[in-house]
Amino acid sequence: MVTDSFKHYISILFHAITRIFYVFPIDSRKIVFEAYMGEKYACSPRSICEYIDSMTKKYKLIWVYNKAHLPCAYRQIKRNSLTYFYHMLTAKFVIINSGKNNLLAFRRSQVVINTWHGGGAYKRVKILGPKPHYTKNDFFISSCEKASQFVIREGQSFYGEILNFGLPRNDMLIHFDFKKAQSVKVELNVRNRKCVLYAPTFRKDLSRTEFALDYDGLIASLQKRFGGEWVVLMRCHYHMRPISCRSSVQNMIDVTRYPDMQDLLLISDVLITDYSSSIWDYSFLNRPAFLYATDLKEYDQERSFFVDIREWPFPLCENNDELTKAIESFDQGKLEQAIKKHHDYMGNFETGNASEKTFEFIQQCNGVAKM
Repeated sequence: MVTDSFKHYISILFHAITRIFYVFPIDSRKIVFEAYMGEKYACSPRSICEYIDSMTKKYKLIWVYNKAHLPCAYRQIKRNSLTYFYHMLTAKFVIINSGKNNLLAFRRSQVVINTWHGGGAYKRVKILGPKPHYTKNDFFISSCEKASQFVIREGQSFYGEILNFGLPRNDMLIHFDFKKAQSVKVELNVRNRKCVLYAPTFRKDLSRTEFALDYDGLIASLQKRFGGEWVVLMRCHYHMRPISCRSSVQNMIDVTRYPDMQDLLLISDVLITDYSSSIWDYSFLNRPAFLYATDLKEYDQERSFFVDIREWPFPLCENNDELTKAIESFDQGKLEQAIKKHHDYMGNFETGNASEKTFEFIQQCNGVAKM
């Protein structure tokens, strides 16, 4: 078993070795993007990349992949390869959404922007183990005041500058990208159906995949309250095994491997999750969402929350009966009031222009006047 102490010493060794790349100059026009440690082409790094590409062709946009190439047309480099170390240590800007690779000793003149992959301040996050020998997150992009206070300052032990831009990935939700939504629905073959996205979040027990959700009852409740033909979009956390459907319902699509969660939120008429920060993103659509939390006591003891789950803007249901009642008694007016109150309480920074603000910030770092 590899200990934290061993990893710590390995990172020190790699910091010394990779300094050989310091002989190469930093390219002020090079931006390297990494989402979920190279696993996906998604989240805020994707939104920032596509916005920059739409505004100018002057930047070299490079993506990091881990096990397999990503579904994008940009240049790609394999994580922890020699090419990866070269570009990571010669790029002026590195934009990530999760933990930084502790093998990298970034230079002082480089700019590392962490967009983080969760909005709001819900389930507790905390850096575990010894602090890396050399850390460099120059800036964190924040979604709200509570995220700055709890997730970034407390959870990430970051005391540098926070950019109060909101999350770039939420721009398309706030402005509602209709063209994108239609494209995703066609891709999933759900164009003429209503979608309920079921997205349980990460558990310490990676084999935990069943939460006793009554899929047949769920669809029946949705049809009774909202009408229409419904399909369940099933999405596990990417570290978890796909959920096996043991229901007779036929209208289900496994979207666990779909690249970007934001696309799925965009097309979903209802969201059902438990402790996922996706509720922050989804709240900007003003659509129904329900917290289906059958293991609340266990999860609270295992991880706990920054903000009490009963303060979240969506109904809390601990079993199928409660979920059915919440759906069938849903009130749109009460939902919108609860969301507004929640945004005010959290100190919302989202304006729908986060990608633009990030691009302007990059331009300023390069000494380029606002376009």
